[in-house]
Amino acid sequence: MDYINLLRTVFDAYLTQMNSGGLEPSASYLLLYDFEEAIDARHWRFDGGPIDVNGRGIINDMVKSELRELTNDLNQWHQSLQRWYSWNKVLAPYNNDEIKTWHLLREFLVPLAFYCLFQPSASRDRFTFVATNAMHQVRLMIERGYQDYLEGEPKTPKEKLKYLNRRKKEERLAKLISIWIEGTEFMTLLRTIDDDDYKKETSDYRNLHSHIIGPRLGLGHIRFVVRSVEESTKMIKHPDSIYRKTPTGKMVASYGFGEGTPPLDLEKARLANLEQYQQARRCYESYRKLLEAGLEKMPLAR
Repeated sequence: MDYINLLRTVFDAYLTQMNSGGLEPSASYLLLYDFEEAIDARHWRFDGGPIDVNGRGIINDMVKSELRELTNDLNQWHQSLQRWYSWNKVLAPYNNDEIKTWHLLREFLVPLAFYCLFQPSASRDRFTFVATNAMHQVRLMIERGYQDYLEGEPKTPKEKLKYLNRRKKEERLAKLISIWIEGTEFMTLLRTIDDDDYKKETSDYRNLHSHIIGPRLGLGHIRFVVRSVEESTKMIKHPDSIYRKTPTGKMVASYGFGEGTPPLDLEKARLANLEQYQQARRCYESYRKLLEAGLEKMPLAR
């Protein structure tokens, strides 16, 4: 019963905090789907494939729907960051009580922060995916001889699809949009998302949690015993009659105790994630400029 009362108390405080103003990020949400009219105003390629209810080809619907989802995901990240900000404020008074803090973090904050910390990596890849699909279609409409082929796709029935890594996908995109001056700014901003500085600030949280064991949030050290592979040594008597550890040229497994991986500080992690969100917003606006530049060269819808 005491636990239930604790949850009620902190959730009431959270609702008050959410309604108090001054949340971060403070910017407004992205406008929902204000780009659809401009996309529908252009003539998109139609090769006799499926048509929509208005008798048009479906390429414009692909471009619109993927940009919608990009907008939705950024707005969800925006809201989640505001909730994270509020929970940090509400839970701060409990910092000296580890048991209560542990329960409250798991009940309210850890799933939320976990989601946010995965968004920089996810957003960078989504931007690449959406921009590649849209600008490829634009080039098909404005450039004579441009082929409906993307690197990695099979050219013959016997070939298999090649799955490109992030670097290869971004190189493909950079080449695709190089004919627009807006493409340079977009690629520069794209590469500020999920960059090395952010990974360092968050102890590579997303990557470690995806593949091995990542740091906890707020409380709890992990991985005190670590396995590594190192060059072995042995004690050898040197000409000065002193025995010293000397490398053998052979590699051996080594196990040792360490300080462990400390938990992420919830406020420092939030601020680092907030900066990444702001970079993603800048990248979004840059992509909209790039898309608009492409649309201007396309013929008007019939």
